[in-house]
Amino acid sequence: MDGQDQIRLLIVWLVVAVLGVVAMAAVIVWAIRSRQFSDQDRARYLALRAGIPEDRSQADGAAEKRVGEGKNTQEPCKHD
Repeated sequence: MDGQDQIRLLIVWLVVAVLGVVAMAAVIVWAIRSRQFSDQDRARYLALRAGIPEDRSQADGAAEKRVGEGKNTQEPCKHD
């Protein structure tokens, strides 16, 4: 790789780095302007607000089925 190629490579990497910094700055400016950081406590409660499924019998049946699938159905060994 001669000196000319090294300079071209350096220019390409500098352009990529500058574009990345500009993109990150644009995202941060957008987030601040759209008030994405205004309610910091909201995220910790999102899972609690999701709610419980309406039909509990269906959810319980699915859980029992999953538990039953892992059971050993073979007869226990009998030692004399």
